[in-house]
Amino acid sequence: MSWKRALWIALLGVAPGLVFPQNPRVNQKLSVNPGSPVRQAIFSKIRPFPINPQSVFLGMPTKVLMYEEKIYILDRKLSRIFVFGPDGAFLHSIGQPGQGPGDLEYPLDFTIAASKIYVVSSMVRRIEIFDLGGAFIGRIQLEVPGQYPFSNPNRILVGDNMVIYVTYGLSDALIDSYAESGKHERTLLKRDTALVAPGVNVGNSSHIQFVDGGKAILHFDYFSGLFTKVSLNGDVILAFSAYDKRHAIAHDRVVSDMSAQNTKPVRPGVRVEDYELWSASPCCEKNGNILALLLLRDKDTRQLIYLFSPDGLLKDVTPIDFTNDNSIISMFASGERYFFISQENEIFYAERGAQ
Repeated sequence: MSWKRALWIALLGVAPGLVFPQNPRVNQKLSVNPGSPVRQAIFSKIRPFPINPQSVFLGMPTKVLMYEEKIYILDRKLSRIFVFGPDGAFLHSIGQPGQGPGDLEYPLDFTIAASKIYVVSSMVRRIEIFDLGGAFIGRIQLEVPGQYPFSNPNRILVGDNMVIYVTYGLSDALIDSYAESGKHERTLLKRDTALVAPGVNVGNSSHIQFVDGGKAILHFDYFSGLFTKVSLNGDVILAFSAYDKRHAIAHDRVVSDMSAQNTKPVRPGVRVEDYELWSASPCCEKNGNILALLLLRDKDTRQLIYLFSPDGLLKDVTPIDFTNDNSIISMFASGERYFFISQENEIFYAERGAQ
């Protein structure tokens, strides 16, 4: 999703946000000084990822993951995962549009665990499993609880003992766990605002990734910008965020507009709006630091990356200095390599640190 579309949709609804009014690490402020001699969230060796357009064409790349020196790129529009060598050479693809074994239906996320690839076919609430070569292994039908038509899984993690963790487009739950059979096990984190039915709701705006060596999950609300770390038992460990004036104005306007919409007569049923104010893919680095990319920016200014310590302390705010009008909408970290997807569906890769 482009940042322009994100801003337009943002005016239509309000997302859930966890409220910790006494938490000193929520809405932290740190001034931006582009002339400072020391920046912590900087990148070097930045270059376009060299995909040969005669070998493969990407329609809408939405996730990049590097595993065993191969680069896996999920294309939501083409319903495939494209696999490349480290030099950009196209190797093969995984999946295809359809409903049969090994086909993908509206794939929104994937992960690799125990040398297997798990892909979320969101609309049918199913997980497709492949080996690293792309051979289809099997599928898991998730037994999603609840009666909401938009409770479709959209993010996935696979942990020890093949426990599956998912988030949803819209649900009372922000994070649920499932057994390998697809049976629902428990809710780890709940949405703090009740769903309006009938009425307009904003999606859960969820992203998840393992932290602390897989012993905890970091949930990111890319509307509110709030990080919440929970244990695998569902205990909230930590909550933190950064304050940005542009984000605060957009957030408050959305809240006001949504409140006004739901005080008027509405059509029967549950409606959902989806959007991003922050990039939906924050990065957890090998040293535990966390990078979050703000999509909002003023004219003639650069996008900002916010850097947090492992315990949620805001350490740095750094402007992106390697793009101009071509805004970055997603970023991903795989080991020492960082990948960025632009508004024009270009992919860049880089390393951390100064030249």
